[in-house]
Amino acid sequence: MGGPLALGASNRRLPFAFWRGLAILSQLSTMGTLLALVWYCGFVTGANLLLKLSADAHGVWLFLAFQAAGNLAGLGGVLVYTWLMRRVPLHVAFPLTRGAGVLGVQLVGSVLVFHEVFSPRELIGAIVVAAGIILVGARSA
Repeated sequence: MGGPLALGASNRRLPFAFWRGLAILSQLSTMGTLLALVWYCGFVTGANLLLKLSADAHGVWLFLAFQAAGNLAGLGGVLVYTWLMRRVPLHVAFPLTRGAGVLGVQLVGSVLVFHEVFSPRELIGAIVVAAGIILVGARSA
């Protein structure tokens, strides 16, 4: 009955989905799994950035170079994702990686690298989308 995720008197006001989300995140308890999630996010963000650079490239060789690099980064993401699925169930790995990928590409890639302007509404939307993906995964646990 006890434990950090048990609903005690002090935390009954929080929605059940919040506690369910914490239960899902607790399955990522090892440092290697958390590191794999960070690596996955880095590979996916890098792949998307490189493919965007490919789309904007002038010249065939630059286009092909960015395509090759983007696809190699994507392959790295697939390999890390496969390793991650060996550690956690698919219904946990899928929403967490997709949520992290959304935030990585939208916030890091578009804002920091390409200096695209995010309105407050778009920022809130990105956070809601990522939270929704995680909550869907938590619901299916």
